[in-house]
Amino acid sequence: MISQQQLTLLTTVTCHRTRPAPATAAADFIGIDEATTHRWLCKGQGKHPLLPVTEWLCSRLAMVCGLPVPQVAAVELATRPGEYYFGSQWQGGGLEFLQVRGRISNASVFAKTHALDLFVHNTDRHRGNYLYLDLAGEIVARVIDFSHSLLVMGWPLPSLPMATCNTTIELPYLLAEDAISYARPDDILDVIDGLSPDWMRTSLDLMPTAWLDQAGREILDEWWRGSARQQRLDSAKLALP
Repeated sequence: MISQQQLTLLTTVTCHRTRPAPATAAADFIGIDEATTHRWLCKGQGKHPLLPVTEWLCSRLAMVCGLPVPQVAAVELATRPGEYYFGSQWQGGGLEFLQVRGRISNASVFAKTHALDLFVHNTDRHRGNYLYLDLAGEIVARVIDFSHSLLVMGWPLPSLPMATCNTTIELPYLLAEDAISYARPDDILDVIDGLSPDWMRTSLDLMPTAWLDQAGREILDEWWRGSARQQRLDSAKLALP
């Protein structure tokens, strides 16, 4: 699990070149940091003005919950200083679900991710929204894409249980990958419950100011500090399969 101190080390990255994003990715482009050769899958505010802040907050929650997600950063293009995109570190070589079905070494990630998806109301979690990598002879699933979650879904969040959507339709197929060891992933929600009242404010302060105005920041901070967060957690626990 990543500590709060480690989470504060997320930084701004400057990319010097871009490449087109894969057709399957809801992203603007892949940014290339020539200093490190790292590639970043970048999402701006063009598709939805609240997409970068949504991805930022959900990814940080996933990290602190110990879910395997790519590193994230605020990405600035050298040719467009001061304009920031949400960036997740791009890792090529991903496999298709049908190629790895029945061989995923960390298949419990599907149930754990569903708990987080309930909390942030992610309506588009499906088999293609995981990255499947062959690492040292084992297939590992990593969690990607929260673009249909949290603020993008409107505020306040829709109530639970979720209406029929990709997340509810795909869940049985994903849970079947871990039919032996699957258990209710309450621990993910317990981690969120145990986070500091300052967690939201800290996360917002670490991101570019253009991603969310001051009024929006105050609304999220109040929601996190108040009883609404606990009510959402309680609803998410009841909605677990």
